[in-house]
Amino acid sequence: MFSTSIMEKRVFQKIIYADQILNKIESLEKNYREEVINEKEIKKIHKLILKNHEPLMMDILSEYAIPFSELISGVQCPTCERFPMKRISGTWKCSHCLTTSKTAHIKAIEEYLLLRNYITNQQYREFLQLDSTNIAYKILTDLNLLITGTKKNRKYYFAVK
Repeated sequence: MFSTSIMEKRVFQKIIYADQILNKIESLEKNYREEVINEKEIKKIHKLILKNHEPLMMDILSEYAIPFSELISGVQCPTCERFPMKRISGTWKCSHCLTTSKTAHIKAIEEYLLLRNYITNQQYREFLQLDSTNIAYKILTDLNLLITGTKKNRKYYFAVK
């Protein structure tokens, strides 16, 4: 086993303090001048990675046994950050600061889809505290999400580009 002083020396040899960063970068650039991979190869690898990429399909709520009821539901006001905004005549309105927004719901759906891979109309209505199935359907279809299933089995997913 190494003594503490030898281990400390090794650790401190790896540490770069903020005032030394530029010197370290210059030193690395001098020592490693040979181009290992050219721009054309980088682009080729980039295309290959994108072509073969499969997004992680994980339901974080299920994975970590987080009940839906633990989530703060509703649309958050972009101005005062309070919950929930109410949907009134096609616009989200904050009852606290009276801010209105036509797009405040987008952040909520993005965050929901980070936790769970998809959302249904019913889940959307519960999460955004909407009553109307038709309004939820219109909003979900306007978001240009990927759709699978029909009617009650319809699920909406983030589109992977």
